[in-house]
This record gives sequence, structure tokens and C-alpha cells, in this order.
Amino acid sequence: MIAQLAGISMAIWAVMFDHAIALFAIAPSISIAGLIASSVFAVNPGKSNPTSPVGHSPSRATTFGLIGFTLLAGCLPNLDFVLLGQDNHALFMAQRVFLFCAGLLTAIASTLFAKRQSGALRDVWLLLPMAAISLILMVSPHQIAMLIYATPSPELIEVLQHGALWPIFLALLTRQILALQETPHAAWLGWVCLIVLIATTFLISPILSATDVILVAQYRLGFLILILMIWATITSRWRVSA
Repeated sequence: MIAQLAGISMAIWAVMFDHAIALFAIAPSISIAGLIASSVFAVNPGKSNPTSPVGHSPSRATTFGLIGFTLLAGCLPNLDFVLLGQDNHALFMAQRVFLFCAGLLTAIASTLFAKRQSGALRDVWLLLPMAAISLILMVSPHQIAMLIYATPSPELIEVLQHGALWPIFLALLTRQILALQETPHAAWLGWVCLIVLIATTFLISPILSATDVILVAQYRLGFLILILMIWATITSRWRVSA
């Protein structure tokens, strides 16, 4: 709720004062507000938590992992476009579409986390909206671009089409984060992935074209999904054998 209010406030600010640049701050504000709120609640869960038994508080490992995964989730939708595409006009314009997806996904994930939702229903809420957006971007990116820009450039449409898998990849990664973030065995994993994400960002050549940048962004998401899925499989086998 706090993260959603931050995003809504930023959107209202952009409209009321006609600050176009503030539109690009909507998703980052949601991520930062979610990070601060999650960190505060993780460290200090409060006296009355209806979802936890009386006297129960998260372990240090769980808290450490929760903060790491929250940081990872907050950085994911921002680094690719803020750092990789800062000098590329088409990618800069495409941010509005992709960061809208990230903001929507953050709001959904925050609600699911607050309700401690798991299982098939969690997967439907996370994956179905992003799968629909990915399908539209793949089949008809021009229609999506026309919703935001009166005369979208051919390069912008090409970037949107090449980045069609980005929303569903982000949803798959968010699903894995929700599944692992409170697992003590994965407490360090979010931090390691975050370090890898930041390190690879600065290693990528700034002379890449817009379509190459969005493809690299998707490759990085796919790599992180693979890491989290492998670790989830390993930890599940540990629990079964124990």
C-alpha cells in the first residue's frame, strides 16, 4: 500500500505541475518506497502481527535475505533503462511502457506478499497480466506505442517488439523472489544476484544499439531466473531429504 501510494503521488505530481520527467520516476518511487517499508517491517515487525504466532519474529538470516531480495526487486526494473539507455532516445522513450509494467507488477507483488499468498493463485496474478502485455508487444507493438505517443518512431516500435519478453521475464523473476525471500537457506542469494546485476551493468558497452540493449536486459533477467530456479530446486530437495 505504501509503495502504491508513492507511485500514485508521483503520477499526480507529474500531471499537476506538468513535469514530464516525473513520469519516469513513478516506478523508481514505488521501488524505493517498497524497499524502505519492507526493510522497516522486516527489522521491526511490530507488536501485533496477525500472520505470525505470538512471540515469533523473523530470524536474522530471514531478515537479511528479505532485505537483499527487496533491493534486488527494486533495482531490476531501473538499472536496465537508467544506466544502459540514458543516451539512447528510443530506449528512453520505451521506458514508459516497460516501467509501467514494472510498477504494475510491484503493486501486485506487494499485495500478494502482504497477504502471504502462495500457490497457483499467486502465479496467476503475477504471470497472467505480464504474459498478456508481452503477447501484445510481440504481435502489435505499434498499438501500445500509440497509447502513449502520437507519432511513435519506427525505432521505438522495434525496441518494444524486441523487448516483448521483458514483462513476463520480470514476472517470472518476481515469482521466484517471492518464493525464496523468506527462506533462510537463500538469505545471501538476493545480495549476490544484486551484485552480479550491478557489475554486469557497468561491463556492458555503452555503444550498443537500442535493440541490443533491450535484448541484453532480457538475457540478464533470464540468467537471474535460472539461478533462482536452480537454487529453489536445490533447497526443496534439502527439505525433502531432511
